Amino acid sequence: APSPVVTIDPDSGVSFYAGVADDPFFLDDTGANLFVASSLMHPGHPDRTLLGKRGRDTYAGFNTLITALSVPAEMLRGKGTHVIGVNALTQRREIQRIVEGGKGGVKGEGEWVTVDRDGNPLVNNGLIPAARKDEYNAATTEDDAKGQFRADLIKDLKNFATDDAHIATILKVVQEKGDILRLDLTVPNSGLGGGDNPNGGFGHMGGRRLKDDVVDIVFTLINNGVLLSDNVDANDVPLRDHFPFVADPTQPFPPGEEPDDHTRQ
Repeated sequence: APSPVVTIDPDSGVSFYAGVADDPFFLDDTGANLFVASSLMHPGHPDRTLLGKRGRDTYAGFNTLITALSVPAEMLRGKGTHVIGVNALTQRREIQRIVEGGKGGVKGEGEWVTVDRDGNPLVNNGLIPAARKDEYNAATTEDDAKGQFRADLIKDLKNFATDDAHIATILKVVQEKGDILRLDLTVPNSGLGGGDNPNGGFGHMGGRRLKDDVVDIVFTLINNGVLLSDNVDANDVPLRDHFPFVADPTQPFPPGEEPDDHTRQ
């Protein structure tokens, strides 16, 4: 695979990379989905064994398209604060039309609308009920803070048998000031692969690093602080120690060869 080409703006110090890379997310998606489904089928009595029973990394052996930015903190820091908040939106034009003439493609018209959003991990796909996901994706973090989805979050957490104290902790992070991933710039970060020290990363207001096992962290919190793991603890290939941190993409195999492709779906 070719080495990633990083563009650096000499004036601002911002670095940019876009291209194909190994998918750095690690999770047993099937195990997580089965566990979530059990909480809906048996409210208050989920089958916790389903989460880690398989221990297969759904994303192993797959590539993804990466857009990465490295931005000096001072460009994002507000006045008198050391906390940066981030949430990601996917938007499209309100009206989408297939281009005529058999050339394919889509032409957009009208206002830009949000069709997907994420802040903290597993909130959108793990705690928001299916019937309200479109509404949640179209809403804003201000709507979160106003309590638009608070009752749903509490209901689904109770389905997981989460106690009141841990529900309050989770709501404080994901609802009361909006579903926003927060980075405390005073939290130290160091280590290989973009950071792996235990004092930084998700769960310690240290943002979300590629090496952070967010699935275990979140489900353990939902499980009232008792360790609950999908038994997938790291990416299937080593990450880079420098920006953009992601590993090289998996390459096509030579004709006639059928080696292990590392996929573990």
